[in-house]
Parts: sequence; C-alpha cells; structure tokens
Amino acid sequence: MSNDLRNMIALRPSEPATRGKPVEVIVNYLEVKTNFKYPFIHSYTFDVTIRREEILIARKKDSETVFYHLLNKKEFGQNVFPVYNGSVIFSYNKLCNGKNTKTFSEIIIPPKDGIGREERFSAVLKYIKKCKTYHMRQYIKVNANRRWGNDIQNNLRILNNFINSDVRAQSITYKRRHYFPKPDPQRRLFLRGGIELIPGLFQSVHPGWGKLLINIDSRAATFYPSGPLIDLIPRILQREGKSRDELRRGLSRREINLLMSLIKGISFTTTYNSGNNSKPRKKVSYITEKSAEQIMFNYNGRNISVNQYFLELGMPL
Repeated sequence: MSNDLRNMIALRPSEPATRGKPVEVIVNYLEVKTNFKYPFIHSYTFDVTIRREEILIARKKDSETVFYHLLNKKEFGQNVFPVYNGSVIFSYNKLCNGKNTKTFSEIIIPPKDGIGREERFSAVLKYIKKCKTYHMRQYIKVNANRRWGNDIQNNLRILNNFINSDVRAQSITYKRRHYFPKPDPQRRLFLRGGIELIPGLFQSVHPGWGKLLINIDSRAATFYPSGPLIDLIPRILQREGKSRDELRRGLSRREINLLMSLIKGISFTTTYNSGNNSKPRKKVSYITEKSAEQIMFNYNGRNISVNQYFLELGMPL
C-alpha cells in the first residue's frame, strides 16, 4: 500500500460516537474471542506436481487433495493444524519439525470411491516467513487510532483462511469463500430442466470495535445434479411420473435433443469397473435413438452389440 493511499484512509476514531440516539439492531455477525494465543503465524509455499510420463504442475483441486492426504497421515507433524488456501499453507507452529524445506517425493492418492485411477504426486514445502498477528489486535483496540495497512490486510487474509478451512474441506467451493455443503438427499431442490439448486453460505472476518466479527450470509447456486442418470432423466424432461421401465421403451427425438442440450460434454462415472478395477469417467458426446442391442462394433475381429459385449464381461446391462 503506497503512502499516498494510506493517508487517504481515515483513522479509526479514538472513542465511540456520542451524538445521536443509540439504536440496537440484529445483524448476521458473530463475535470472535480475540485472545490471540499464538503471536505468530508461519507461512509456506506448497508446490505439487503430477508424476506421469511427464511432470505436470497439479491443479488447485489436486493440490488440496494432496495437502489433506499428507495432513491425515501426520506428515506435517503430530500436533500441528495447518490450513491451505490453494497456494499457501499457514500454521501457528512450525511444520515438519521446524525444517525450512521438505520434499515429499512419492505420494500415492487412491481413487475416491473407486472412481478414476490412482494418481502419483510429489510436493515441496518451503518456509516463507512468519506473520505477527498482534497488528490486528492493535487495530481493533478501543481508544487506538492505528491506520489500515498491509500488515492489517495480511492478518485479515490469514484469519479468513483459518475460519474457512474446515468448511472448504467438506463443501463445494465456488469463487472466494462461497461454500455449498452436500445437500440433504431428502431435501434436494430441482429447478426447471433438472438443474439442482444448492443452498450454501459465505463467511468472512471483519474488524469491529474492540472485537473481531465473522459475517455469515446465505448463498445459493445451481449445479448439475448428482445421481444415476436414469433417475435424473424424468426431472430433466419434466416427467416425474415415468418409471425406469417406461423410459427404457424409448425417447422421442425432441426429448433426446433436450437431454443433449443439458448433458453433452458433462463427465459421468460409469457403474462398471475398468481393467485396473476402477470406475472410469466418461464424457457424453452423443445420445442415440438405438438400443444397446442395435449398436454394433468390432471387438477382437467379431462384430458384436454393446449389450453382448457387457454380457461377456459378466456385467449385463
């Protein structure tokens, strides 16, 4: 923050307002106990790579998976509780027995719920610096007139990472600090066209008068619904009364086009296992009017139907 900008930000008043009539209101804020037991927060870079035919930089989602895998296996230490925001790790005590650099060379992540294949990663943890949390304590102190600055902004960023760590690990994350927990199976909300509406929350730390506050607000977002596709088709087609058997009798071209507009290019998990005993993900490219018995292809020199292929694999459709 430049000196010119810092001088433009007003000082916090040294005492509460005295003019006017006090009015009590109820707001969606919760008070944080600000004893600041840990005066320093340590920060680390966490660089994750995928080990395949060529070394690739891992996506943010994969990096988070690797972080929680190492955390659950106590690779960072026995009594440490670090948090990760996708690029930096924060911890109130030093990780890996105080080492400034730690390399994790062979990290094997098994497929989740048997979906996909196992992945191999490597990761490097590097110490950056320690941040003093008392800057925020000084800023919110009553009768203080400390200006806002980079140190206060950094404290706020770190605190937001800590309060959002658990909910981030258990929810779908959208944008910054927008979290959508897995919906209750008995209370799912479907919109027209089969899209699912999932309620969520937004939370962030804010400095108050002599206290820290957490603002919690509700959010909602639409997602492609999860579940067996054959059970979701009636919702997409607005035909709730149709059973599986009725759907198997066939769909019209108009209904197929409607399905295509929603699910083309979307990834699905198959219900059968591949050769490595995992359930592969496939993307929908086209929906045909033909049945599995009518679609033929060449398999080991034989022209067989899709239905016969799965029957010979011991997985009849």
